[in-house]
Amino acid sequence: MQRKKAFVMAEEYLDQSSDLSNIRAIASELQQINKALANYATNFLDFCHAGAIDYPNDTLVLYCKNNASFHQINQQIPYIRTYLENNGINFHKILVKVRPSAYQPINNRKKAKKELTDKQKEMLAKFATAINRPDLLKEHHEAKEELEEGWEIKL
Repeated sequence: MQRKKAFVMAEEYLDQSSDLSNIRAIASELQQINKALANYATNFLDFCHAGAIDYPNDTLVLYCKNNASFHQINQQIPYIRTYLENNGINFHKILVKVRPSAYQPINNRKKAKKELTDKQKEMLAKFATAINRPDLLKEHHEAKEELEEGWEIKL
């Protein structure tokens, strides 16, 4: 069986580059809408933002932080539509969706400390004595003490 090689023809490359310009146009339009929404309410972008545009259905999609903001924004849709129309942004429909992951910082997740339970410590002690390796227990305690002693504030 002969393997086909994936060549990108110049025509295909140009077609793909036009898609990139479309993405750029959509992103700039979303940015314009978000600026208008920021002027609608002072902290509007803290809990909701314009995230997508469905051109065939003439729909703007607003993404909310949680269910409470979803209900609040959903009740304000007629006012938001009127405000956007006054700013020259017209959509037939405005759809509101909840997407909480967009608002959670990635690096701020707390890492849980991995500590052994009493039963696990007991089993580790039995295992260490069974294989004649008491240093397994000492390394854990010494490393913990080094961490506690290593913290100093130097001025």
